[in-house]
Amino acid sequence: MKKKKNTVCKSFFKIKEINDKERIFKVGYKILEFGSFPGGWSKYILDKYKKIFLVSVDLKKSKKLDKKRHFFIKLNIFDKKIINKIKNIYKKKFDIIISDVCPNITGIKLFDKQNFISIIKRLHFLSVFFLKKKKNMIFKILSEGFEKKIRNIFCNFEKIKFLRLKFKKKRSSEMFVYLKKKNEL
Repeated sequence: MKKKKNTVCKSFFKIKEINDKERIFKVGYKILEFGSFPGGWSKYILDKYKKIFLVSVDLKKSKKLDKKRHFFIKLNIFDKKIINKIKNIYKKKFDIIISDVCPNITGIKLFDKQNFISIIKRLHFLSVFFLKKKKNMIFKILSEGFEKKIRNIFCNFEKIKFLRLKFKKKRSSEMFVYLKKKNEL
């Protein structure tokens, strides 16, 4: 059975559901996306908003998207070159940072939790460099019990909201964290 050419991955519907609830994207936004493969978030954003600028970072490249509005960087978010690579494409700060980064799950809960905490801390570090004041950030977590840790790490954000989506696997512990940065720093 052949796969349809224009099929959309699950992540497309997840970011759509988040945007329908929170209205996080606006025309003219400059967006930084981490963990862009397979491209569902990018496709949703570029299809829905014609005047938007998107920089995506991942180790795997998604399908071809609008090259005038979309730039891809093949890199791990922990790579020390990431800040310079992004600044070579866009020198200013972004209106929103979105992340669907997920570590490889081993099944060893303590190890997997530490990997997620490392990702969360890295996203916070990158938000200092790339996120405008009073702007938003969205990222995925795969386990409950991170709420207190996230509130401590992102204490420079005025709004922290945990979103459970309807569009997910039945037994999935997947949640998204929606943050709004304070008007300081």
